[in-house]
Amino acid sequence: MRKSPCNMKLKDYRQMFHVTLQTLPCGKLLFWSKTRELMHSYAAVTNNFWTLEDTLVGYMFNDLIWCRQEEKDSGFDFNSCPEWSTCVDHPVYTLWRQASQNVRSLIQIRSVTG
Repeated sequence: MRKSPCNMKLKDYRQMFHVTLQTLPCGKLLFWSKTRELMHSYAAVTNNFWTLEDTLVGYMFNDLIWCRQEEKDSGFDFNSCPEWSTCVDHPVYTLWRQASQNVRSLIQIRSVTG
């Protein structure tokens, strides 16, 4: 809390991802980049794959826009946040970057350990 809406770092979300750790199905993770609608349609039709939004954190934060408030005890702002493209360290953009890194790491670990 009490941070500028354009000053979120990946480390700010690591504890949340640590406490929401879940076991994901091996060989069923579908990682998409700039093909969201296509991959979600494919996952829905085949009913055989998971996307990032199917994880606990992805489900909770999907399509939610928020930012932190700098004032004491004011909580989160859901109405007047800057656009994602305004800053690299936007809270929503940063959360999805951390979530993507977690999924990529899981895929890499599983492909190495086979």
